[in-house]
Amino acid sequence: MEVSASSSRLAREELERLLHSDTFRQADTLRRMLEYLGEKSLSGEAERLKEYTIGVEVFGKREDYDPQHDASVRTQGSKLRQKLEEYYRTEGQDDPVTINFPKGRFKLTFDPHQTAGPAYSGSRESGKWKTLCAVLALALLATASLAVWQRHNEAQLPHVWTPELDALWSPLLGGDRPILVTFGTGLFVRSPMGFFRSPNINEWSEALNSPLLSWMRDDLRSGNATPVRIYAGAGEVGAAFELGRLLGTRRGDLTIKRSIATTWQDILNHNVVFLGSPKVNLQTKDIPVTLDLVMNHDSIQNLRPRPGEPMVLQGSWPSKSPYVVEDYALISRLPGLQGRGEILIVAAYSTEGTDAAVQYVTKADFARELVRRLRLPSGELPEYFQVVVKARFKEMVPVELAYQFHHVLTSAVKKSR
Repeated sequence: MEVSASSSRLAREELERLLHSDTFRQADTLRRMLEYLGEKSLSGEAERLKEYTIGVEVFGKREDYDPQHDASVRTQGSKLRQKLEEYYRTEGQDDPVTINFPKGRFKLTFDPHQTAGPAYSGSRESGKWKTLCAVLALALLATASLAVWQRHNEAQLPHVWTPELDALWSPLLGGDRPILVTFGTGLFVRSPMGFFRSPNINEWSEALNSPLLSWMRDDLRSGNATPVRIYAGAGEVGAAFELGRLLGTRRGDLTIKRSIATTWQDILNHNVVFLGSPKVNLQTKDIPVTLDLVMNHDSIQNLRPRPGEPMVLQGSWPSKSPYVVEDYALISRLPGLQGRGEILIVAAYSTEGTDAAVQYVTKADFARELVRRLRLPSGELPEYFQVVVKARFKEMVPVELAYQFHHVLTSAVKKSR
C-alpha cells in the first residue's frame, strides 16, 4: 500500500534521508534527478512529467533538445533505479518507507517498509519457549536446505551481481530496449578443394584480388569459389555463452546472433554487444563515432596517446607456437545509432583475447578493479569510454589479466548525434 505522497511526513523525511545518504553523496546528477522527481511526486505533479521537461529542467538541455535522438534522460533514469536498489540493499534496509521508481513513468512511489510480524504471543511461559524452539528449528532447517540448494546449484549460478557489475552494465540493461549480443564470424572461401581461411582476408573483394589466393584464381573467376561465414572463433563463442549466462539473469529479452545475420535495423533497435574484432564484425567499422583507439589488423592503434602511453599495442604469437602467448583487448562503450541506446564492443586480434576481455567485464574481481579505474571525481562512471586490457595465455586459457589504461570519450557523443 502506497504512502500518501501529498500528506505524509514520512515520505518527505525518506526523500531527505536519501538525498543526504552516503549512497547519493557522490552522485550529483542522480541526486538532482531524485530531488526533482521526488518533489514533483510529493506535490502530485509527476503524472504530467515528460522526458523533454526533465531534460530541460534537470539536465539543462537546450530548448531544441529531442528525446528521440538523445537518450540521456532514460539512461540517467535507469541509473537512478539501480542507485535506489543499492541504497535499500545497504544503508536504507531498515528505513520505514521505501522509495521506488517504476519503469514507464516518472512518478516515484513511497511504500511502507514491509516487516514480518511476531510469530506467536502466548500467555504462558512454556508456550513462548515452544514457539521459540519451533522457530529455531525451522530456521535451522531452512539454513540447511539453503546450503544444500546452493551447493547443488553452484554450477548453475556462476554470477553474483555486485554493485560494480551493476555500474558497468546498467546503461545497457536499463530502459526498455532489447539486448542483442552479436559474435563475429570470419570469412572463409569455399572451393572444390575445401575451405580456406586467412586472417588477412576478411572481405570478399580482398579474396578476389589477394595474391594469397592466386592458386585458386580460376575457381574465383568462374564462381566455383564462394564466400561463407559459418564459423566462429572459440573465444567469441565462449564469450557469447558467458554473457548470456550473466545478462540473462537480468533480462529475458536477450538475443544472440552471428554478425553476418545482424542487420543495421537490429543495431538501431537494440542495445548491442559486439564480440570480436572488426575483421569478423564488419559493422563496427562503420559505426559513426570518433574513437581514440582503433583495432588495425593485428594491433591496437592509439590515435591520441597521452604521456606514457604507447602508440601501438601488439600481442605475441611466436611462429612455432600453436597458440597466442599474449594479446591486448579493447573494451569500448559507445552511443547507439542516432544517439539512441548503447553499444559495447569487446575486441582483440585473437579469439582468445576477446574471451579474456569478456571475463574482465563479467567477473566480480575484475569489475571492481575496472570501476575503480573508471570512476570520475564525481563518483560516477563516464558514459562512454575505451579500456585496454592485457592478457597472458597458456594453451588459450587467460592465466593473467591486467588493466593497462583507458580514455574517456567525449567526441564520440558529438559525432553520433
